[in-house]
Amino acid sequence: MLEFTLLKTDGKARRGRVKLNHGTVETPIFMPVGTYGSVKALHKFIGWDKPILTDSGGFQVFSLGEMRKITEEGVHFASPINGDRLFLSPEISMQIQRVLNSDIVMQFDECTPYEIDGRPATREEAGKSMRMSLRWAKRSKDEFDRGENPNALFGIVQGGMFEGLRDESLAGLEELGFDGFAIGGLSVGET
Repeated sequence: MLEFTLLKTDGKARRGRVKLNHGTVETPIFMPVGTYGSVKALHKFIGWDKPILTDSGGFQVFSLGEMRKITEEGVHFASPINGDRLFLSPEISMQIQRVLNSDIVMQFDECTPYEIDGRPATREEAGKSMRMSLRWAKRSKDEFDRGENPNALFGIVQGGMFEGLRDESLAGLEELGFDGFAIGGLSVGET
C-alpha cells in the first residue's frame, strides 16, 4: 500500500507525506543506504517495523564492471567478496525484496554507464540498455504481482543523457502501471 499526500508547494519544491505499510514518511527525506545485508540483519535484531525501501541490485551490478556479464535473462557476476559465481534476474530480485518485506521495491534495471570504452555512450547504446530495462521492468512487475503483495513497486526511468530516451522509458513504465517512479542512471560518471 502506498498513499501520497501533497502537503505544500513553493515554486518547484514540494513537501509531502507517504503512507506505507510500516509507517509514514515525510518528504523530502534523506534515506541512508545499508549494504552487505546490514539492513536485513538489523531489521531482525532490533525489531525494525518501520518503512523500508530496497534497491533491485541494478546499480550494484553496474558497479561490478568487468566482473559481470549482462544478458537478456539477467546478470551473471562474480562475488566481490569471495569470487563465487552468482546470477541475478528480475524475478530473483523481486523474490529477494519480497522476503525483506520492503514497503517500496525497485524494479530490476540495467544502469546505463555514461562512458563505454572511454567515450560517452551513444544514443543507440543507451537506447538498447533502456529498452532491456523496460523488458526487465515487465518481468519485475509480473513477478512482483504473483500472489498478493501489499507493498509498492517503483519503475526506474533510464535512457542515459538522452531526454527522448528518458521520455520513452517513462512512457513504457507508465503503461506497465507502477506505483511510483525513480530516476535512474545519474551519477554514473557524467560530467
